[in-house]
Amino acid sequence: MTVLLTFSILVLIFAIFYRIIKLEKHSAEVVKTFLYQKFGDLEETPLIIGHRGGHFEAPENTLVAIRTAKENGASAVELDLAFTEDGYSVILHDDTVDRTTNGSGEVSNKRFYELRQLDATYKRKTLRYASGKNGMAEFEQIPTLKEVVVLCRDLGMKIILDVKANPVATANVVSSLSNEIPGLEKFMLITSFFPPVLYMVKRKCPEFLTALIWRHDYCNLTINGKKYFTGLAHYLMCLIDIIGNFSVHSWLPDFLGLDAVSMNKEHLSRRYVNQWRAKGIEVMSWTVNNPLEKEFHLKNLRIPVITDSLLNSEKCPEQEM
Repeated sequence: MTVLLTFSILVLIFAIFYRIIKLEKHSAEVVKTFLYQKFGDLEETPLIIGHRGGHFEAPENTLVAIRTAKENGASAVELDLAFTEDGYSVILHDDTVDRTTNGSGEVSNKRFYELRQLDATYKRKTLRYASGKNGMAEFEQIPTLKEVVVLCRDLGMKIILDVKANPVATANVVSSLSNEIPGLEKFMLITSFFPPVLYMVKRKCPEFLTALIWRHDYCNLTINGKKYFTGLAHYLMCLIDIIGNFSVHSWLPDFLGLDAVSMNKEHLSRRYVNQWRAKGIEVMSWTVNNPLEKEFHLKNLRIPVITDSLLNSEKCPEQEM
């Protein structure tokens, strides 16, 4: 009897503690207003989101990419957040600047003034405009988060901000920007593979929508036929993936107060999308580049898509996040 009473008290304490620390999601209406557009009396249309600004048509994660995405018909852009050594929030996908600029080295080891001397369009000068004309990008600095927020606000575009690290710094910069730019939460949504990022952002800024990015076997991916982990590390990553899969499909969305999930396109079916919607959670798909596949996701599954090509180019290769 004593054991049963003790167990019941512990369960009650846990339930109360869970209720205190869990986060609340937004209403379905608020989420749909963000992720879908409505033109007059027409049916709601899912957003078409330019991945890294639509980087098949423009240099990724740049201001010129955002402008080009707008010209090419995008309603929103997906952009990547990074932090410099001295704490500035900038827009860059990789841990290093090597792939996209004329510099080298890790972003986290560079000061802001050093990054601003690099050409963010150095590796991608050719642009394909909606008019069909080709152009050459001029020198352009790696943009700050504030610069892209101001530009998207002025262009009437929404931002899907992908955050890969720095939960506390991210929450602080989102909070600071929301004080500077009223209504920011109406056109910027925070996404991440990493739950601590989403938890910290929503704990500090509950007015913002959040979405978990997810795919099967994320920790133990095989890329181009090569496994990143072997031996004991491989089995450890398999175990983490099993725990992650269970968490994503059970308690984690409720705990984080998720408003949406951003899913790898390979996982999606009408039944799976409906399962998430039954929980009051919307679904986005990534990275959808094939025109027929894009049409299926937009018109049959009726979910927003993240795509590298806003012009539906059949030459656009498949990409990861």
